[in-house]
Amino acid sequence: MIRTCLIEFELYFPYIVSIKEHRKIMQAIISNIKKQNISVLEILNKNIRSSTLYLSAVKENEVDIHRLYDYYINFFLDRPDIRLISYNIEIY
Repeated sequence: MIRTCLIEFELYFPYIVSIKEHRKIMQAIISNIKKQNISVLEILNKNIRSSTLYLSAVKENEVDIHRLYDYYINFFLDRPDIRLISYNIEIY
């Protein structure tokens, strides 16, 4: 059965000192996500060192959605320049 998901990641960038650095990192991440046919929205929080990233995708089943979710959790956890503060998934 076709499923849709909304995934939320709250990210913290401990080494960022300017909005320019923040945009450079986020543009690379967003470009990579979009190449996989995933919709993405970034909301820059009040502090330039934190952002909330929302991903939306349509997959053939719930297993594929959880694979996508796990992939991005590990993607952010493996990056030394980003701290994954929180994450959440909603499946419809």
